[in-house]
Amino acid sequence: MRHFKVVRLLFVLVFILILSACQNESLGTESMPVPINTNEPAPGEVISTEVNPQESQELFQETDPLDVAQAYPSPVEVVPYDPYPEPIDGEMIDWGEVEGLILSGEVVEVFQAFTRQVTITLADGRIIISEEPKRDAIFVIINQCGPACYNIRKLTE
Repeated sequence: MRHFKVVRLLFVLVFILILSACQNESLGTESMPVPINTNEPAPGEVISTEVNPQESQELFQETDPLDVAQAYPSPVEVVPYDPYPEPIDGEMIDWGEVEGLILSGEVVEVFQAFTRQVTITLADGRIIISEEPKRDAIFVIINQCGPACYNIRKLTE
């Protein structure tokens, strides 16, 4: 029994020795993660806390809104984010967008060519173009729309 305890103790000591040897070898390699920069000074480093009076005057200099000679930062143009931009006049759009425009009531006229190209006139005067997936698909959508789409002028070639 005593012999078993000694063997087990030796096994644990050898395992700890191997584990520590592996850790010591990996310290010099680049496989270790880089320590996080904490912006703390290195040991023995002295950080100056003096403020240059000229810099502080420049930073906190007040501006006169009526003085045109003072430099102002250039104005920033604020452009609103639009995930669904409006179609551009004469633009070719997807068929799914055509369905949405018709059902929303923005369409005043549709023209279906023999080549399945559809020219759509919107209420604001823009003209957009699309291609039907099958013949007369534009008229099926207009019929599904119901009374809201009765005023759409329909032209075909």
